[in-house]
Amino acid sequence: MDNAAPDGPSKGTPASPTESTAESAGTPLCTYALLGLLLLGFIGELGWGVRPWTGMLQPDIETLVAFGGLAKPLVEEGQWYRLLTTALLHADAAHLTLNAVALFIGASLLESLFGRLWLLALFVLGAFGGSALSLALNAPNVVSVGASGAIMGLLAAASAASFRLPKGPERTHMHMLLMQMLIPSLIPIAWHQSGGQVDFASHLGGAITGVLAGVFLLKTWPAADPLPRFRGAALLVALAGAVFLAFGLVGVASTHAEYVRRDSYASLLIPNAELIGEEEKLLAASEGFVTRYPRDPRGHFFRGVRLARDGELGLAEGELRIALGETELLEHYFDHRGLEIELRSVLAAILIQGGNQPEAVIAAAPVCGAGTDGQVPERLRPLNVCP
Repeated sequence: MDNAAPDGPSKGTPASPTESTAESAGTPLCTYALLGLLLLGFIGELGWGVRPWTGMLQPDIETLVAFGGLAKPLVEEGQWYRLLTTALLHADAAHLTLNAVALFIGASLLESLFGRLWLLALFVLGAFGGSALSLALNAPNVVSVGASGAIMGLLAAASAASFRLPKGPERTHMHMLLMQMLIPSLIPIAWHQSGGQVDFASHLGGAITGVLAGVFLLKTWPAADPLPRFRGAALLVALAGAVFLAFGLVGVASTHAEYVRRDSYASLLIPNAELIGEEEKLLAASEGFVTRYPRDPRGHFFRGVRLARDGELGLAEGELRIALGETELLEHYFDHRGLEIELRSVLAAILIQGGNQPEAVIAAAPVCGAGTDGQVPERLRPLNVCP
């Protein structure tokens, strides 16, 4: 970027946004800090992942979720920090490299153009904008990671604010620099194939946020000032982003052990591919399920239902009680209440069929208030075992 003349503009002459200031003339410290955050995030994925990384330094999907990847169901449960932590995660080394190159080019330019405070604020705003549109447009099962939304916000803001320059070689030079930033940012759209699709919604959300912020800065930027106005507001946004990120890191740290525990259970459970099919098929396969996956409560459930249909009520009751005995799996891996309600409903029905109403009431008691709004679950209501 060209430096301004040492004497600067005369009073009343519009100041070029490329002029050297005490803040912008030095090392782009905030740019390096953002790059460092991306690198630390990726090191964390590889070093403390739920499962070992594979291929081109590629963390698995469980690791990305555990480290704060954007997942709509988890955000709806209250894990709002994922709106920002997702920007520090990457799907593999190539994804990180491409985003790091784009961020270095774009952020270093913006740090001299807008100053450090607005660079950090625009990164935070772009990340939130990208995440918000990703949540709005993507399917609930999509897990999104990457700094692309934030980077697109930076590039779009710079594109809007570059019109502050008068027409001529200087503006053309700025536009050429912006193209050099946009090209690396768009490479993942055509190239990245890390086990999924590119999150176009995140790219678009970040870009929209950046354009709006850039136009606002352009319209409110005094001609004689080398940096945009409202740097106090930019500081508040940057600090809010830092606090939000710190809260997110605490959330990630507090749930990490749970994800590792859940993954350790995976080898004990029936693969999802074997659970596809009609009910009769699953009941017929129940003997094999129990033999090969003795700790999976679903196998015992299927076997219990089959035995009950065959009139073996005692054996069926035993299978269901074995399933309910896997309390750790029920609590940490499955939808605890949903599966437990199903198990206790069938167990209560078997006990009633065997003439043991009092025992059926005892069996159903733990889930009698587990329905919607604390009501008796639908599965238990016809059995009349709950008060």
